[in-house]
Amino acid sequence: MDKKKKILNSIAKSAAVLSIITVFIKAVGFMKQAVISYYFGTSVEMDSYLIITDFVSEVGMMFFSSIAITLIAIYDEEKKDTKRKNEFVSNAFTGLVVFSVVLTVILYLFAKPIWRTLAPGFPLEILNEAIKKLRIILIFLINICISNICIALLNAEKKFITAKSIGLIQSLCIIIACVCFEKKLGITALYYGFGAFYIVENIFLLFHVKSIFLYQLHNPFKDIRVRKLIKLSIPLFISSAIVQINAMIDKAIASNLEAGSVSGMSYGHFVFSTIHSIIIASVTTVLYSYFSNYVVERNNAAIVEKTKSSLHLLISMLIPVCICCCINSDEIIRFIYGRGTFSENAINITSSAFLGYSIGLVFIAIRDVYLQVLYACQKTKTAMINGGAGVFINVVLSLILSKYIGVFGIAVADSISYIVLVIMSYKSVCKILPDISSVFTSKDFAIISISTITIFICGFILNIVFKDIHFFFRLVVSGLVVFGGYYILMILFQHESISCIKGFIRRSGEKNK
Repeated sequence: MDKKKKILNSIAKSAAVLSIITVFIKAVGFMKQAVISYYFGTSVEMDSYLIITDFVSEVGMMFFSSIAITLIAIYDEEKKDTKRKNEFVSNAFTGLVVFSVVLTVILYLFAKPIWRTLAPGFPLEILNEAIKKLRIILIFLINICISNICIALLNAEKKFITAKSIGLIQSLCIIIACVCFEKKLGITALYYGFGAFYIVENIFLLFHVKSIFLYQLHNPFKDIRVRKLIKLSIPLFISSAIVQINAMIDKAIASNLEAGSVSGMSYGHFVFSTIHSIIIASVTTVLYSYFSNYVVERNNAAIVEKTKSSLHLLISMLIPVCICCCINSDEIIRFIYGRGTFSENAINITSSAFLGYSIGLVFIAIRDVYLQVLYACQKTKTAMINGGAGVFINVVLSLILSKYIGVFGIAVADSISYIVLVIMSYKSVCKILPDISSVFTSKDFAIISISTITIFICGFILNIVFKDIHFFFRLVVSGLVVFGGYYILMILFQHESISCIKGFIRRSGEKNK
């Protein structure tokens, strides 16, 4: 088997295995969300929990995930020399953990103004309790720092499954906390589950990375590679910060709507992000690692080829999913959450948010693929500028639309911003790799558009015709018609995406020789 085919097989197998593992992990994640919604539903207390824990997670993502992405690129350059690799990783580890401690202290001191900014629409009577819980949860920023470094190292060594499996730890910790301690502690049980997750996660990840490098205590601030890591991460950090701040602003806007709007948005976004993780992230996570190697090898043709095949694959997989989510948003949310304390009003809020997010599903996939190209080519400044423009549009639209259509308006604003980012990212990538402009032809666009509109109309009419049958059976029938109809049309049109799907499935099952 030649080298090119080996690489294709490796990417396909890694993405397929990662998708299968992600499906299992997300299935447990659905159980976690179902347990949370069953016990706590949507309320001001639940909104408060989500704002606090999401803020800490988002700050961690803002600082440490951006650095982790850059760390992979530098690690790939150093891993051939064991001594240099150990020195670099050790110095990066030490420097970032020290930084995380300093960051935690600063945020701890400013917890009160932070809370007022995060939840301007919340009643004052919960202020002191919310600030107290925020300060406790902020301590776990140190754990988030350690986790992101470990995950970056595992991804750099192509150990994607180990890095991905931490989602299972999170779900189990939350489920155990709810089931065992809800009666005694109430919603405080969720905070215990959140903290337990990061402690167990660190132990799990550190155990697996100990075979990758040998920690040696050095002065990280004298290491030129650490300074390079920080320098390259700054634009990426700003880009990530813009995205995370955007998420915080969305919650702040939602806090001014009816009680339960923040948690309803969160429940809806979880379902959306599950689809993203299973289909999109499983492919793009693998792509970035290979793109990074291609950049080192200066193999631009391979980047273009993988970008084209990945986009055709993702779009053909996601369009029928997107159609199902849009026409069956109420049925999907009712099936996942509709039990226990989860009221009819909570279903309406959550399904509205989920519908708004689902509109942008295909566009966020295209954006993510282009972002991997920009990151691998170390064009982090370009990604930052594009992200800033997208977030600006999202914030403005969220403020306007939320006044008229509530949480649906906030979610739709996200989807519109993804469309803008696709256009901007496409232009940016074409400047680096002009051949990418031929990824989609006008014929591709026409075939995909006709197929999508036709199947959407058929699915919508079908839902009206079968509106009186049980929502679960309506969901199943709609799904079969949408998926079957879309792929039949693509086969009739003899579109390239069908070949991409067949090739992906075939290579996923092949063994490297």
